[in-house]
Amino acid sequence: MADMPVGKREVGMPRPFDSIASRNPVTATQTPRRLDPYWDALWRIGQMPLWEERDALERRVAVGAARASAAMLADPGEALERRFAGRRAQQSTLNILGALDQWRTGTAEQVAALTGVRGIVGRSEALDDLFAARLIDVGMVGNVRTLRPSATNAFDKNVKPRITYPEWVSVTGGMQFDASRQYTRHNLLATELGLRLAEYTEVEAVLGEKLATHELLGYTGLGYPAPERTMLAGADLVVVREDGLRIAIEITASRGTAFAGKVRRWAKLLHERRLDRSGLVVIFVAADHPDTSASKRYNTRNGIFHTVRAAVREFPGINGDRTAARIGVADWREWFPERGMMTDAFLDLEVDVAVGDPSSPWERSAFLAPYDLGFEPRDPAYFLAAADNMAALRGNPHWLRARRQATEVADMMWERSEYRGIRVEPRVLTRAQSKHFAPDRLPIRLRAGA
Repeated sequence: MADMPVGKREVGMPRPFDSIASRNPVTATQTPRRLDPYWDALWRIGQMPLWEERDALERRVAVGAARASAAMLADPGEALERRFAGRRAQQSTLNILGALDQWRTGTAEQVAALTGVRGIVGRSEALDDLFAARLIDVGMVGNVRTLRPSATNAFDKNVKPRITYPEWVSVTGGMQFDASRQYTRHNLLATELGLRLAEYTEVEAVLGEKLATHELLGYTGLGYPAPERTMLAGADLVVVREDGLRIAIEITASRGTAFAGKVRRWAKLLHERRLDRSGLVVIFVAADHPDTSASKRYNTRNGIFHTVRAAVREFPGINGDRTAARIGVADWREWFPERGMMTDAFLDLEVDVAVGDPSSPWERSAFLAPYDLGFEPRDPAYFLAAADNMAALRGNPHWLRARRQATEVADMMWERSEYRGIRVEPRVLTRAQSKHFAPDRLPIRLRAGA
């Protein structure tokens, strides 16, 4: 089992990232110019990053056990004032916090790519201020600066009162600002994969772990009651195709009891939620450490394949909507075989699916290709609206947000206000007036995605 990999291996010839047109308009933050969290030997097997939290660092500095710049230990109130001194600083701050809230962890380069805030790579006053204000933690993997939200109440206590309801929704997705589930290597790979999908494929939105939960994708987001606690986890990221199909992606470096339980939960959810009602499919990506020996790597990879096959047998779906056709397995090395290179299999999200006969169960399927994975939703408008709704979210890469008209949340804000029930009619301009006056619109800070 460990000698050869299971599944098909028709992935195409590797090609440089630079040979594919990038959708990211900021050249300095494009994929070829970022460190590669998989191939660039950022850490050895078992190595953990060194994270700094504001209060712990301050205590160590006080007893001479550490050194830090004055900017990192500045007065928290003054640091926060600087981050809200002017619209540009404020929007950059919210963009950074929105990206970290959704993706959990990112290198400074990755967060710059997600947000378009280039000034945070290298020495950064913005990051020093956010650290000083207890909003983010800063870590080092080798010489690479990594960022994550701080596990404090600083956002709810000091930021939320300063921003409008639409701005809060754009940062948090309408949920609690969250610093949970921080696994550095795993999260950096998920963030990198999300950025590459947004940059090189024709997807409409790419969202991080916070919005890739079972609850949102299979329960409350579809109008069902919230799930039991065993279904509160989710994927590492979710990709939205042009037709509204949701592709949940799980990255894994191991197999075992916990992984088997995760696969089984996804298979059960797909078995219970028809494709035309949920628009949901799942990909498991094997991403072991690059220094792992070939025999161990194939043993892990093959174990992932066998676990998925067992789960889709247990929860088969129905004729015409087989669970096996909706769960794919991929290998990071087959999408990205070396540094700076990708294959055509990545561009279409080609995966192996266990839809063949028992003697040869694995076949190739391109999850980004409607001709391979068709999707005819019962409610097309609901699924097509997803990309517009997600254009309001700051964790969605900035170039994907810019190409859509974000759905405004004014009606929701109005419903929650003390003025609910009072109808305010918009001003209707005559043809002559429209030459001199703009249509009535909310102030920019009261629009989603502002």
